Amino acid sequence: MKHPFALFFLSVALSTSGCEKQATAPPSPSPAVAEKTNDVPVPTATNVCSLISTEEMSALLGQHVREATPSSRTHDRLRVSQCFYSTDELSRSVSLTLTESASAPGATRAFWRKAFHRGEESEKKSKEATEAREEEERAGRPPREISGCGEEAYWTAGSLYVLKGDHFLRISLGGPDGEEQKLEKSKALAAKALTNF
Repeated sequence: MKHPFALFFLSVALSTSGCEKQATAPPSPSPAVAEKTNDVPVPTATNVCSLISTEEMSALLGQHVREATPSSRTHDRLRVSQCFYSTDELSRSVSLTLTESASAPGATRAFWRKAFHRGEESEKKSKEATEAREEEERAGRPPREISGCGEEAYWTAGSLYVLKGDHFLRISLGGPDGEEQKLEKSKALAAKALTNF
């Protein structure tokens, strides 16, 4: 059984393939109420590329970053904004993704709980839920909890997920570095991004 984050980001990636580079970006990285739909405030998308500048990314990676390409899509009740940092050595490029509520507040945290804490309540009540979780863990390594990043953080499938408020970041680095090197770089990138929203 695939991890729900893998399925979620795969579906978003497929829906964003072929997207053109945005000509302009929102002026501020802070979410703000832009409009109302059915009397529910809809926050504007965060300019995810403003969370880490190309100069900062170059310094943190030790690689020259040529450009930062933003894209954004809404999936279910979530808005997923991505910044792809292209490096001179393309295989070392970085993807920084920010997921936030697109409609009702709390949607992001609900998704996070389902992804990383989905068995905690039901395991007490259901033998089937316990068996399902054990089967999933046998199929692949479970998410590894990482301390010192945001409110909560997990390392899974080569990406770092970091929760802060009603947002979470996903940082994915390419290149030949080992898992621990990528994790340390990802933590440094997360720390930088978290200071800007």
